[in-house]
Amino acid sequence: MTDKEISNSKSFRINEEYVFVVVALLFGILFVFLNPPFQSVNEDGHFLSAFVRSEGQIIPEKSGEEIGFMMPRSLIQTSKAFQNINFAAEEKISQQTVDNYAKIKLNKNERVFYNLPEYRFNPIAYIPNMAGITAGKIFNSNPLYLLWSSRIAGLAFYIIIVFFAIRIIPFFKGVLLLFAVSPMTLYQAVSISPDSLSISLSFLIFAMILKMTYNYGHIEAKDIIWLVIVCFFQRFAGDGYYFIPFLILMVSKSKFKNPITYYLILAYFVLLIFLPGLSWDAILSNAGFTGGAQVRTDFMTDSSKNLAYQLSHPFQTFGNIFMNIFSQGKSWLLGSFGNFGYAGAMPSQFLIVIHILVILTAALFNGSKDIILTAKIKYTSLIIGIISLLAVMLVFLISGSPVGSNVIYGLRGVYFIPVMPLLILVIYNNAFRNDIFDKYSGLILGVYSIIILSITAGFINSYFYAG
Repeated sequence: MTDKEISNSKSFRINEEYVFVVVALLFGILFVFLNPPFQSVNEDGHFLSAFVRSEGQIIPEKSGEEIGFMMPRSLIQTSKAFQNINFAAEEKISQQTVDNYAKIKLNKNERVFYNLPEYRFNPIAYIPNMAGITAGKIFNSNPLYLLWSSRIAGLAFYIIIVFFAIRIIPFFKGVLLLFAVSPMTLYQAVSISPDSLSISLSFLIFAMILKMTYNYGHIEAKDIIWLVIVCFFQRFAGDGYYFIPFLILMVSKSKFKNPITYYLILAYFVLLIFLPGLSWDAILSNAGFTGGAQVRTDFMTDSSKNLAYQLSHPFQTFGNIFMNIFSQGKSWLLGSFGNFGYAGAMPSQFLIVIHILVILTAALFNGSKDIILTAKIKYTSLIIGIISLLAVMLVFLISGSPVGSNVIYGLRGVYFIPVMPLLILVIYNNAFRNDIFDKYSGLILGVYSIIILSITAGFINSYFYAG
């Protein structure tokens, strides 16, 4: 093939990062309005928390035994109006109800105290949603309009961050594209939750470190600075993903101009594990909000007592984790690709299995002829991924389950999404490369994503809405 022919063949290639932007923007905006108000898990609490933080209320208040904030009555009334809908009994949400509540004014001066457990979340986790609420007030301060503007801002942050992740990753661009526009991932990206920022930043860390691993020559100072910043925000965006930054172990020390820099980065990542406890948690503690027992509708949890119990029974703890993997693992796996709303509505399992097979197939054929992964790199990523999964389970066993419980409560498949690219790296290879897929992968995966997201949109519409 001549140089001219090679140039022409490359000119027809559609880059995956641009495919991602088009697909994520198109279906993201659709999901913003198609997903009924406050139907993502805990979205009501996260929205109220983002709202008060956007006003500058950072530290909560106490009212008797309750901890929360003074906030507009209309926000509380609107969020409660869409709760307790029994979808299992085939109840639906009326579009007319949504339209009626969209007319309710904010009335920001009419305030009441509201108990808000989400006060524990670090304000950094709400930066995208706070920005959306602040901007939304300029155009329309009605509660539902602020909900939608907050969702749109979260989607915008997600698209920008993941765009750069796909752009800089040296291979697996198609795989990262598929993970980023998976039905559950995109649904969560437009929901008001710290998960949107946590997922996107975890994808970016994965891409940045792979770029460092295969970047020729020494790693530049700007790349290190950006990694330090991204890892900081990722740590404060979500708990349980402490070990993802340690993918830096895949990078050869020889790539650092000064070996001391490598060890300083590792020390920084160790510090990051404890930094939220040393900063935000310490601030809450000094203000008199020590956490303690939390009453749920069905039981009481106490993280401090549960942690002490689990530490005193380490073998039992890990035995219980593996028991839960066998008993709940299938629902966690399926739920990481499609599990919508409080009721955990899921399209056909067959569709989800097909989607998983498409991702695995793309991983097999998404290699680069110029890049060969060593066993060290593959298994470092796999081990860190497995450790991260166990860490997420442990967090929910301690913070979301009764003291001494052998069952993990509250853990959903969506919380495993940030870790999935780490696990799938192990099947990277050069042997299954295909010239047609190499050239048209962006187009092929883009068309596939549009099809599966269209099916998902139809399912969400028929499941949630009447008529």
